[in-house]
Amino acid sequence: MNLAGLSIKRPSLIMSFVALMLVIGVICMERMSIDMMPDVTFPVVIVTTIYPGAGPNEIETQISRILEEQISAVSGLKNVTSTNQDGASVVVAEFTFETDAKYAEQQVKDKISQVRNQFPTAIQEPIIKRFDFADRPIASFSLSAD
Repeated sequence: MNLAGLSIKRPSLIMSFVALMLVIGVICMERMSIDMMPDVTFPVVIVTTIYPGAGPNEIETQISRILEEQISAVSGLKNVTSTNQDGASVVVAEFTFETDAKYAEQQVKDKISQVRNQFPTAIQEPIIKRFDFADRPIASFSLSAD
């Protein structure tokens, strides 16, 4: 006997199965958690170094290149980019998703401490920070006046 024949001969059985599936579906839907901003950790480490009074070219040659070379030796690295501007160097190290963000941050700290003595004495201590979406502001406001 096929499903169509069973449906015609015993409609109450089929209706009971349909009602049971609907009830189970509603219960499962209510218990399912939905999060607008799920807890996802991106393994990105940002190194910011301040060198007062230095131009972008000096920053690149004396700080950013050294940092990039050291950071590129860390395992699990996907991409390294740097931005050089007047008085500041920002090096961004992006790791693969399999890499633990805390481990990556610690490895970057270790690598930078190895070359800290190669930097000019006038620089401030490099700031090493993991990038976290939870740290982003919810809203931004700007005001202007005459």
